[in-house]
Amino acid sequence: MDEMDYFLEIDFDVFTIVELRSVLKMLYSTSSFCYDDIYFLGENVLKRMDQQSFQLRERKNKGLVELVNETFYVLKKIHDSDERQLPSIQILRDIYDRYHHYMYSELVDSPVASPVKSPMKQEPPPVKVEKVSIPKMMKKAFRKS
Repeated sequence: MDEMDYFLEIDFDVFTIVELRSVLKMLYSTSSFCYDDIYFLGENVLKRMDQQSFQLRERKNKGLVELVNETFYVLKKIHDSDERQLPSIQILRDIYDRYHHYMYSELVDSPVASPVKSPMKQEPPPVKVEKVSIPKMMKKAFRKS
């Protein structure tokens, strides 16, 4: 009898960020045969990072930043383990380099960033103070009756 080979290819493009985080945890907790799928998930994460580029710094992309960090550390654990090696360790370098580029480099590469000058602090005009004399305290006069 012919041995059946069932090959499952996961289309990571249809998943949301939250779903990808769950898939990453699920794939890592299963068999080491799923490590290749984690590698492909890492490639999808790289693609999503490139789509956001410098907008990765914004608060709305916090979920993607967490996914990038989790994916990097899972791939690093897989690489450091003796169970099964990744198809290429270049993905670790790519994730690390692009993440640091988008998060921590200057916005010189970004075409949407323009230098913004902060307004100069203006001093309020001097206030004229009038000299007011203090009224004198009068002594109480005694009446002679």
